Parts: sequence; structure tokens; C-alpha cells
Amino acid sequence: MKPPRLLIVEDNRPLALAISALAERHDWRSVMVPTLARADEELGRGDLDLILLDLGLPDGNGLDFLKKNRGMGGVPVAVMTAHGDVENAIAARKLGVTAFFDKPVDFEKLVSFLEASSSREPSPRKADEKEALSGKAAATALIGAAAGMRKVFQLIAQACATSEPVVVRGEIGTGKTHVARLIQEHAARGGCHYLQALPDTDAVACDQAVAEAAGASLLIENLPALSPVAQKALINRLDHPGTEPVRLMATVDEEGLHAKVMAGKLLPDLYYRLQVLEIDLPPLRDRLDDLPALASYFLGEQSGSRSRRLSSGLMEMFQKHSWPGNLHELRNLIRYLVVAHSELAELTSAQLPPYFGAQAAAPENGQKEPFDHHLDEWLDRQLEGNDGALSYRELHADLERRLLKLLLNRHDNKPSHLARAMKINRVTLRKKLQDPGEDSND
Repeated sequence: MKPPRLLIVEDNRPLALAISALAERHDWRSVMVPTLARADEELGRGDLDLILLDLGLPDGNGLDFLKKNRGMGGVPVAVMTAHGDVENAIAARKLGVTAFFDKPVDFEKLVSFLEASSSREPSPRKADEKEALSGKAAATALIGAAAGMRKVFQLIAQACATSEPVVVRGEIGTGKTHVARLIQEHAARGGCHYLQALPDTDAVACDQAVAEAAGASLLIENLPALSPVAQKALINRLDHPGTEPVRLMATVDEEGLHAKVMAGKLLPDLYYRLQVLEIDLPPLRDRLDDLPALASYFLGEQSGSRSRRLSSGLMEMFQKHSWPGNLHELRNLIRYLVVAHSELAELTSAQLPPYFGAQAAAPENGQKEPFDHHLDEWLDRQLEGNDGALSYRELHADLERRLLKLLLNRHDNKPSHLARAMKINRVTLRKKLQDPGEDSND
């Protein structure tokens, strides 16, 4: 059955890209246009099943477009606007609009609307289904549609519409540089130059980077890694009377720029120049709703034209993993699976490398959790050393004593502090901490 066709009339390209990717993941074809004139052309061609229309566009108001094309030839229209006032909603409804979305768009509601507008029964995506992301959707593979990304997405759109400084913050592997380059790609000011900040980056390199970025943008990756001397040289160059305006962009780890200033790793002058728009990228563990789409995208990227899939068991293990390396870790893991098992059409948890998710794998293969494993070994040693004669009370007392000693170490080795924190009598605590055979002083 031919998939329905969606026309997205939106001049914020990152927003249009994300909606397009979301629609395609739910079996819609989509076409994006940034102006009402282009929307007129697509409407004239026909073959549309739904129109998603922004009200504020460069060449006019979406309501005027609705009035001009009253009825839209029977094509349903949904409206989205950053100015979600009552007047706009009423006017849009009177012109036959089916739905009204405020920005930032609630993607869950948008998915429900797309499914309801489709001529077919909704068919939920399977986690192991290969995502056929197009080139335009590839840019949003990082952005995704998880709830935790909505604010990020809105900030990216804002950054694309301005020439103000931008800071992209996040853990290693969250795609900070990717986001910064995506912003620059769709920003009004053309051209972007890059400076990889290293401790040995000198003043000459900073001077050259600013000179090359004249009239454009300069992205400094891992800005706080610059030495104080290099940071000062950068400020001096930016302030030099002969220097052309430069849009400053920077990436920083999850601590952010303010923490670096407080730690003496960043000059306050640079901080105040950059602290205009900050985009905080969440780690992958906080956006697991996007994991199936991201994994499938990376699988398609590595597999080329060959059809491959990820098993449901493998995706379950992915969902349990903490992903300390974030998107980089996911991408490299998919690359490993594809290269190491090139003969397989379906990749399963059996193909995972030994280092991956030992704890997450335990329920599937019957292995013990690390704590249970060590506890079991300890129990063997206790019973072997006493010919199995230890009572449960003795075992329990030994375990409790070991736990309390570890806790005591975390409370400056002061029993009074531990007793107060654990809400336990100090005399009782001292007795429990006492080794067998040791004389009590109480």
C-alpha cells in the first residue's frame, strides 16, 4: 500500500527535519518547504494526504495561506505556532484546521495525530525493524524524539535563527560537535572554522583561527582545555580593532562553563562572551526512547544496501545498559557487530563482545550478578574454614560487621557520626563493630 504523503511547511529547518524523521519512522513520506510560495507549488502538484503548517513564515502568515486556499482541495491541515494564542486557534479552526500544535511540539501528540490521520491501522514500530532513514533524516538521528530532547530541539532551532554565541554541553559521546556543526550548517551566517582546544594550543593558533573565521563562525571544541595564556590571546584577538566579527561557538563537558570558571580553568571574560545560549545534551541513558531508532540508524549506516536487523533480545540488553560512552559507544558497538559478524542477517545478544553489559546479560544467560558471585565465594571460604559449622547468626554478624566498617570509613571513622546517620545506638554500634574475641571497652 502506498504510504501517505505529508507536506511540512516550516522555516526552522532543524524542526522540519525532526518532524520529517518522526513521520518517516511511522510510515509517512514527507516533503519539507520553508515558505508559503513553495507550499503553493506542492499543493498544486497534488498527491498530499496531510499538511503541517507553521503560521509564522518568511513570506507571510499561514492563516492568509489557509484563506487563499480555503478547503485545501480536501487535504487535512494541522497548524503549529510559537504564538499559541486563542485568536489564532479560533481563526485556524474556522478555516477548517484539524489540529493545533504549540511549539515546542509535543512529539507524542504528533505521532498520535499522524496515526489517526493515516488511512491504515496504526502499526507500532518493532525495536528490531531497520529504519530506512533518508539523507535529510540522518541529521536528526542524533536529535531524536524522546521527551528529554524537546527542550534541546527547541534551543537548536533558536540557535539556527541567530548569530549569537552558542555553547553545547554534554558528556563524552553525546554528539556535541555534531550538534554545533548542524547549527552552523543551517544558520544564516555562512562558513564555520574549527579549533581543537588542547593544553599546548598556543596564541599563534588562536590568532590564526580567529583570522580564518572572520565574518563567519569559530567552533572551539573542548574550550576549557585551552591554557590561560591561549585563552587570553583569544580574547585579545577577538577584541582587536581590526578583527572582523566572529560568531563564537564552543563545546564543553557536562560540568558546563560556570563550573570551569569556579575551578579556575576558564577565564571569566570568555565565559561572559559565550553564556548567551547553552544547549545541554542529555546522555543516552536519559533518552532510551530514542535507542531503537538510533541503533537502527547506525545499523543502516554500517550495513549499506544489505538488509540487517537487531533482535528483540539484543534491544532489551541495549535498554539495560548504562551507555557511559553514549552515542559514540552505541555507534562503535554496532560497527563491531556488523564487521565481526558480516555473515549474519540478524544480530543477537550472542554476538556481543565479552566486555559489554555483563550485568545486563545476567538475566538472559543465567549468570550471577557480580555481588552475588563474590558473596558466594566468601560464603564458601567461611564454611570451608569452619567445616561448615558456622551458624546463621555468626555469618550474619560477620557480614554486618564488614558492612558497618565500610560505612564507618565513609563517616571519617567516627562511630558517633555513623550512629547518628544510621539511627543506631552508639553502644550497640560499637558492639557490632567489635571483632570476635576482642575485649569490649564498654
